[in-house]
Amino acid sequence: MKVKLLRGHFMIMVWKLKKSLKKNVNKQVYGGKIMPDACAMGAIIECDCAESKKAPLLVTPETGIMSSTGPIAAITAIKPSNINFGVCKASLNPVVLLGAPKGPCTISPAGPWIKGTPKVMTKQGPMLTKDSKLFCSYGGQIKINMGTPTLKAN
Repeated sequence: MKVKLLRGHFMIMVWKLKKSLKKNVNKQVYGGKIMPDACAMGAIIECDCAESKKAPLLVTPETGIMSSTGPIAAITAIKPSNINFGVCKASLNPVVLLGAPKGPCTISPAGPWIKGTPKVMTKQGPMLTKDSKLFCSYGGQIKINMGTPTLKAN
């Protein structure tokens, strides 16, 4: 009877471990804590008002955290030097308002990225994750492409 109880207890522990591993398969560990996937230099971003739709996120090393692909992005990565889709079709773009069918993409963020993680603070604010979104005041919504590879913080 004792052997069966021990075996049953062991099986429950194995089941809980497997469940925990599945739950955290897309998470990373930083400072001993599990954190969401990080976005770093070259992560693919998408804008629903851009003609090309996809572009790489350009990140400068000022955030202070590096990954295997480059610096980790913070929610403050909202400058035109960070985000550029080339051509914008948004109806509120000043060039489009003047009558042109499309104009140059000059990002006009309506605030910082939302849904950054406060679990990891960079020198420039919370870390950007795959769940983050940015709204452009011209009407575009920018999101991280879910196909962006998982990055491991060094």
